[in-house]
Amino acid sequence: MLYSINHILSLLVNAQDGPLGKTVDCYFDDRSWKIRYLVMDTGTLLPGRKVLISTAEIRGIEMIALNLGLTKEKIQQSPEIDHRLPISRQHEHDLRY
Repeated sequence: MLYSINHILSLLVNAQDGPLGKTVDCYFDDRSWKIRYLVMDTGTLLPGRKVLISTAEIRGIEMIALNLGLTKEKIQQSPEIDHRLPISRQHEHDLRY
């Protein structure tokens, strides 16, 4: 199914163990133009911190929510990312949960 980017950027995010936050941005692959990562605002779980979520972790998309195959604990352990810098394939190893 095709979704507009505006729809994707307004989705609530559910971890395996409950609601987590919402999507606020995304990174595209510069060759295929596929979305490679979603940027997520985790709200009160990690205040002031945005988290990159690989599209490989998406288990389903509903009308208002994105379901991930990750727990809140795994997301809390994710590495700090500087969103002003480009994400390269070298960073993918660090982003794997």
